[in-house]
Amino acid sequence: MVGVGRRAGVGSEGAGVGLPRVLVLGGSCLSVLVHDHPVPGHDVPGGVHVHTTVGCMGPGKALNLQRLGFPTTLHTVVGDDQPGARVRDLLAGAGVPVVYDVDPAGTNTHVNLMDRNGARRGIPIITPSREPAVDLPRLEASIAAADLIALNPHGFCRQAIPAIRRHGKPVWADLGDFELGNPYFDDFRAAADVVTMSGIHLPDQPSLLADLIAEGKHLAVVTNGRNGSLALDAAGELVHTEAVVDYPMVDTNGAGDSFHAGLLYGVATGRPVRQALQVATIVAGLTVSSLDLVHPNLSPSLVEDELGRRFPAFAT
Repeated sequence: MVGVGRRAGVGSEGAGVGLPRVLVLGGSCLSVLVHDHPVPGHDVPGGVHVHTTVGCMGPGKALNLQRLGFPTTLHTVVGDDQPGARVRDLLAGAGVPVVYDVDPAGTNTHVNLMDRNGARRGIPIITPSREPAVDLPRLEASIAAADLIALNPHGFCRQAIPAIRRHGKPVWADLGDFELGNPYFDDFRAAADVVTMSGIHLPDQPSLLADLIAEGKHLAVVTNGRNGSLALDAAGELVHTEAVVDYPMVDTNGAGDSFHAGLLYGVATGRPVRQALQVATIVAGLTVSSLDLVHPNLSPSLVEDELGRRFPAFAT
């Protein structure tokens, strides 16, 4: 298996059996999405659609993993304020166990102005601390109880890396909008066993992937939106996966997080890397057809059905 803590199987309904317990470490935010154009399935008078939802990489991973059957806990940071209460309520309503530390600067809050292609312009309302303090003994206990860590490049998450190393937990890291030569990402890159990242700042992706595998990563993946993804595994196989572009475009927010979660589901359910990437592509495609970070009907059964419909050679 590629960097997972416990082997999993696939049951008769497509649900994972024995999936690893995942601790997601990542920031949370309250996001107000404003669409000034028709949104598929969401017709509103006047043509302006406003939707308030939880955002950022922590919930993006946790919500998708929880829906895919992983025992999932999110450790995040929010403010002791009304946006933080809203974030906590939204996550509680989704059934995701959450451990919070408090950011004295407040809860990350922003407005996203969305265009017809799913791109967005963010307007910050509350800017969080760069690296707020966390309860390290409590965080280490959560790390010890997990089989696998989903690590995101947020300031407070850096504080967890020494404990992750002490406990020898596999790390799936999402480096987000990774930039070569930017030291901010160094600790997260070094801690990872599996890496995903956006290709927005990466012109020579094959060389970067080769460097990551040479460092000892089991798998490295760059996502390129509608241009699909490029991956390299420890066996040296370079895999390009086409995006599934016929899902209705509603909102690209969370596509990278859902891809990461879908990839982990594909690997943890015993699929070869090429097939796991197809699963990741499906989960990301479902997400962009939703206003939220997770498709409302996401489940192992839906993923297996979509896989059989779109990639029949890879279905279970």
